[in-house]
Amino acid sequence: MKRLLLTMIAGVLSISLFAQTHVERNQSVALDVLGLQYYNETPVGEYSTFIFHGGLAGELAYSSSSLYFNNGELYYGEYWASSVRGTIGLEYRYYYNLGKRARKGKNTRKNSANFISVNLQDYTPAMYSHNMDTKNIVLLTPSWGLRRVYDNSLYIEFNAGLAIGLQGSDFGMTPTANFKFGYTF
Repeated sequence: MKRLLLTMIAGVLSISLFAQTHVERNQSVALDVLGLQYYNETPVGEYSTFIFHGGLAGELAYSSSSLYFNNGELYYGEYWASSVRGTIGLEYRYYYNLGKRARKGKNTRKNSANFISVNLQDYTPAMYSHNMDTKNIVLLTPSWGLRRVYDNSLYIEFNAGLAIGLQGSDFGMTPTANFKFGYTF
């Protein structure tokens, strides 16, 4: 019984000695639904980071509409639209449960935790476009998300928030969600 107790204490101590209790610097490449980007995450506080990112972003849209007029005629239209744009951005993240995950012995490697963030991102006019307006877009997106790193390098990330943006002279807001698969260096 004594031996089991000592083994358990040694195990808990070794986990707490090697658990990440603050953010760490990392670089990664991530594939989201329609794009590929490079990320460079740099600590600016115990639980805070700045992420500089850039790459290619794809867009895909489907539109369907029908109009009825008094004469009973139906006007109907549908189309697919797509584009590929360059993108560059800066994101501030606060990993609010990193310390709690470390104390519980959960994986915190390479900032594997929940976060809140503010992302400022610029999309260039499209390099390729089909049936889509391709003006420059600037988005400011506050969001909540989670990141989980597996096998020290592979990660998945999900975030959801509200995108506030400008496209040309048009202003708009929309709910947004993003899912990424990535590899950290």
